[in-house]
Amino acid sequence: YRVRDHGDIVYLGPTGLSGWELTPAPAAWREDFGHLATSQEAAAFGNFGLPARAAIEFEISWKKKPDFVFAIGVGPDPKSAKKAFRFEVWADDLVINRDLDQKVDLQGVQAIEAGPGRAHLQVFIEQETGLCIVFSGTGKKLAEIQIPPQKPEVLGGVRLENIRGDIRLERLRITRWTGALPREVEADQPRVHLNDGTIEYGKL
Repeated sequence: YRVRDHGDIVYLGPTGLSGWELTPAPAAWREDFGHLATSQEAAAFGNFGLPARAAIEFEISWKKKPDFVFAIGVGPDPKSAKKAFRFEVWADDLVINRDLDQKVDLQGVQAIEAGPGRAHLQVFIEQETGLCIVFSGTGKKLAEIQIPPQKPEVLGGVRLENIRGDIRLERLRITRWTGALPREVEADQPRVHLNDGTIEYGKL
């Protein structure tokens, strides 16, 4: 990441259990090499001050088929997660959905298989317009949903809820979204992203 962009970083972690409100008890979660992990029915809320236009990159992994909810744009009240942008496991798919003002928008993001797996996603949201765009970790566009709220509000938190199985939050990066969207890249190739948006591949 460019050094000059670091001023736009709102949060970079996780750094273990620090900064999270953990329920039903802190003992339900554990710090594992700095990651936030659990194999119990539990929830973690972090109020990190999401801006109205935010870019969120996260990685969640699991050892066996997961069942979790990762909500973006929530407040301290757990009920606010019901109106947030929600990543949920539905049967064999991870979906992004929102249920707001009696309107529902839902799209599939990736398939979920039995056994170990992970989700590495980049999410761009505008809370005031109700827009959410999802990209893979390599920059491939996966989904776009939008439900304009009747009463726009900006909530600064995220909530991770494990329903069954195990999950590990390995990465959470929150920055201010300037409006630019990622380009798809060849993830296994060394590369440099130039100021004009082009990508140069090479060998180190």
